[in-house]
Amino acid sequence: MREQNKIVEKKLITEPNQIKLKRQITKHEPIISRILYLVSIGWFIFETFFLSLVKAYGYLLNVGAWIILLIGAGIFIIIPILHYFKIILLCPILFRVLLIYYLL
Repeated sequence: MREQNKIVEKKLITEPNQIKLKRQITKHEPIISRILYLVSIGWFIFETFFLSLVKAYGYLLNVGAWIILLIGAGIFIIIPILHYFKIILLCPILFRVLLIYYLL
């Protein structure tokens, strides 16, 4: 019985620290998700405008340009959505890595 009481006391002692950590994380999550969401919308608008110009004026894109545009759509649209729904918790890190890779 005493061992069980000690375990319960330890859990009660560690829980406030965990709650504080969760509160610190959740304070910044809405800001990050809003920024990523705005970036994704901006990229989607840019991509749509660019592709409409290409279609309207008959410019042909080679395969590499299409691949780059699709990778950009994946980085700027899919990752913020996953971050918003908290499917991937490390999305900001993944977003930065993919963004650096895309810009190189």
